[in-house]
Amino acid sequence: MWYYSTKESLKNFPRIFLFVVLSFIQKANSKAYKSYSFLGDFDSEISNYYFLKNIQICKSNNKKNCDCLILINEFNYKKIFSNILQIKRMRIVGINFFGHYGINMLINTGYFDFSTATERDSYKDLSFTNYQELKTLINNQDVHVLGNAPEFSKIIENLTSQPLFICNDSINIIDKINSPLIVVSFADPLFHFSYDQYSLEFIKRIKKIENKIDFIIVPSNALPIIKKAGIKTKFIGVTSSKKLKVNFMTKENKIYTKNTHNVMTQYMLPLACSLTDNIYLGAVSFQIEKDLNSVWDYDQKMMNEKNKNYAFDYSFFRDRDFKRYYRYHNKMLNKIIKTDKKINIYEHY
Repeated sequence: MWYYSTKESLKNFPRIFLFVVLSFIQKANSKAYKSYSFLGDFDSEISNYYFLKNIQICKSNNKKNCDCLILINEFNYKKIFSNILQIKRMRIVGINFFGHYGINMLINTGYFDFSTATERDSYKDLSFTNYQELKTLINNQDVHVLGNAPEFSKIIENLTSQPLFICNDSINIIDKINSPLIVVSFADPLFHFSYDQYSLEFIKRIKKIENKIDFIIVPSNALPIIKKAGIKTKFIGVTSSKKLKVNFMTKENKIYTKNTHNVMTQYMLPLACSLTDNIYLGAVSFQIEKDLNSVWDYDQKMMNEKNKNYAFDYSFFRDRDFKRYYRYHNKMLNKIIKTDKKINIYEHY
């Protein structure tokens, strides 16, 4: 599903094409790099980013003379073409490159470029072990899966003994949750795994309350960030694919979900549905947002939605066609609800 505006997509076609090429190269990479350099000017925000903090920086101006990963933080045709023979080592890491592309490739460098095959296998195996443990703990109990809509705080007042799946900024009022088992999911590249200050603070908040969280569900490629942040909560790393015909599957100890670009439909509901036969879904919206300048319909006890409007300064949100995005999200959410009879809509507000 393409949810960026047609105008911006056409204007940024060279960037999109470059990303597709480099993404293919990156995911096929079998080498763990020991150093990196910038194709543009040195960027301290990127160099202080989680797994890059302790990686050696190559200072050679001639990229042929080093065996480092080359980070593109500024889109410059001349610099890219003058180093085109080193394209296998190039990676896009600019937060404003286009949409989610630059951020996603930055996240992927920790998983595909600075982690060994053995480390990636350990992430996969431990994720599957933790998933199996979560399944045993739930033991087919009723599970509540909640979004961040205004009904959230009212619903959690009535929860006492049910396992609970929550996401994103609901962690801000986790002290008010009375549940014996709390699973937190977060997966947004900009808000949770970028080098924007909001994102860095979010991970710090997760670290501070990790004793209140039993499991976290995150994209597999973000696991190096979780480890570097010192978060010790049991993790379940999920790999997502657009080609997957089902919402959830496991194969060779690896956990897969269908890529839907939304934490609820890509992570929370598919995993919850695989763990139990009875799910109560609440605090979600089934309507397209009317005010596209404020697209988050949040429980105000959780946070002020205006606090996130800064995101429109970034290409990640600025270039989106939100009607198209929400139309697709609502389609996927309703499809999952209609096809999986174990999901019940929580109506006791």
